[in-house]
Formats: sequence, C-alpha cells, structure tokens
Amino acid sequence: MKRKMNQTSLLSFFAALCLLVGVSDTEAGAQNQEQRVTRTLEIGPEGELSVSNIFGNIHVEATTGEQVTIEAVKRLHGDAEPALLDRVEIDINHTGRRVRIETRHQGGRGGGHHREHDSHGGVSIDYRVSVPVGTEIEIQTVSGDVTVRGVDGEARVGSVQGTVDVSDLRALASAKSVSGDVTVKRARSDDDVEISSVSGEVFVDDIAAEELTISSVSGDVRLVQASCEEGEFSTVSGDVRYTGRITKGGRYELKTHSGDIVMTIDDDVGFELEASTFSGDIESDFPMRLETEGRHRRNLEAVFGDGSANIEATTFSGDIELRKH
Repeated sequence: MKRKMNQTSLLSFFAALCLLVGVSDTEAGAQNQEQRVTRTLEIGPEGELSVSNIFGNIHVEATTGEQVTIEAVKRLHGDAEPALLDRVEIDINHTGRRVRIETRHQGGRGGGHHREHDSHGGVSIDYRVSVPVGTEIEIQTVSGDVTVRGVDGEARVGSVQGTVDVSDLRALASAKSVSGDVTVKRARSDDDVEISSVSGEVFVDDIAAEELTISSVSGDVRLVQASCEEGEFSTVSGDVRYTGRITKGGRYELKTHSGDIVMTIDDDVGFELEASTFSGDIESDFPMRLETEGRHRRNLEAVFGDGSANIEATTFSGDIELRKH
C-alpha cells in the first residue's frame, strides 16, 4: 500500500513538473516576441519632445510635474525571426530640456525610409509618453495611429498611414494624415493651424485660431464650434460643412468639386457672398442684397448687413447653403 502511494505521488510530481515546464515555455515564447523599455527623464515645465516612429502607434498625454515618462513596447509579428527584434532599436536622446525618441534599424536611421520598413515590417513599436503640460511636441509615425491629449506647448502631429486624434491642445500648429481620418477637439492657437488628410475625413470640434487651413482630397471636411479670422476649407470629393463664428473683416473660402457646402454662422456679422455651383442650388437664411447673378453657371454675388466679412463658396456638383446658427 505504501509503495502504491509513493508511485502515485511520484507520478503526480512528474505531471506537475511537466505542466510547469509547459507554462514556462509559453511565457518564454511570449517574452521572445516582445521587449519593453521604460525611461523617466527630467526636462522641466516647458521642454521639447520629438518622436519619430516607423511601424506602431504613438500616444502622448500631458501630466503634472517636470518629467517625461516613456513606455515603449517592441513586438514581433507573424513569422518574423526573433532576431529581428534586436535589429530594430529604440533610440532615446536626452539633452537638457530636449528629448528625442526615434525608431532606428541597425545600419541606418529610421525616419520612415521605404527600403527599411519593407525589410523590417515584422516589428512594431508602440510608444506611450507622458509629458509636462507645457511641453512642445513634434510627433510622426509612418504606419500607425497618433493620439495626443492635453498639451499646452506647440504641437505638430502626423501619420502617413493611420489616424490622428488630438484634443485639449492650447497651441496646435498642425495635425495631418496621408491615409487616415483626422479628429481635432478643443484646440486653440494664436497663430495659423493646418489640419489635413489625403484619404480620410477631417472632423474638428471646438477650435479657435487666427487662421485655419483644413483640407481633404477624398473625404468630408466638417467643423463645429469654429472661430477664426481667416479660413480655407476644401476637399475634392466630399462635403464641406462649417458651423461657427465669423469676424468683421474676416475671409472664408469653402471649396469642393463633388459635394455640398453648408455654412452655419451667427447673424450678427455682415458679409459679402460669392457663390458658384454648376449643378446645384444656392440657398440662404439671410436677407441679402443681390449684386449680380449668373443664369448659366448659377453664380451669385450678394451682401448681408455691412458686408464686412468675405465668404467665397464654390462647388461643381453640389448645393450651397448659408444657415443661421
């Protein structure tokens, strides 16, 4: 009986050992597929940060204090060789109040060169960075999404192939994507702001700037709660919709080739309207004095109030509407 118990105990021991080895192999395999880097650096309340990535997402968020905290996760994808992880490097350069983070490959700089990302497409790096509120930032990735939250310093943000989503920025300079949607919420600037996408929609909610240039090639351009002295809003294929304020002496240009133009504004500022559509209608909630009207191309020039602001709206295939807020 005692012998049976010993044999049973021995079998149980070996079973448990095999299970433990199996778990360890799985964990080791997972670790071989992923590497993590964490750094904390002192830059002061108004430092500078630049992040340049090739494959992977970037998330930047403002926090209290005077330090930059960097969390980078390097991942292997598909059937790529594990050795490839070591050939893709995370370069962190810290000098005084400046921090530069860059994805590099052995034998050359990263920066998004096509020959490099073709040969190292099996590795991505996701960056999550917290910065002091007053930090000036420049963020760029080739293939990945970019998110920025709550930074007061000047911000330039972009992705070649991915979405761009920024909010609560006090000095936005630019937000751009080549292939992806761009979303901007609660942004301010004392200077010019450029927001664009080539193949994607642009949506802006609550923005104020001296000059706004917002564009898409293939997608809608939509603004709500907007305020600027000069604005240029355009797309080739899509609607252009502006809801917000205009200023005395301000200039506003809205253009699309295939889509409608809808401008909803406060009625306390006078404006001069130049509207043109080839195959659509022109409608207005404002009582305007008609200056000229073209019958064939449906050109219209009219004035509301003192005509201090200038609005130019042009579409080839679509309607033009002016609405009261």
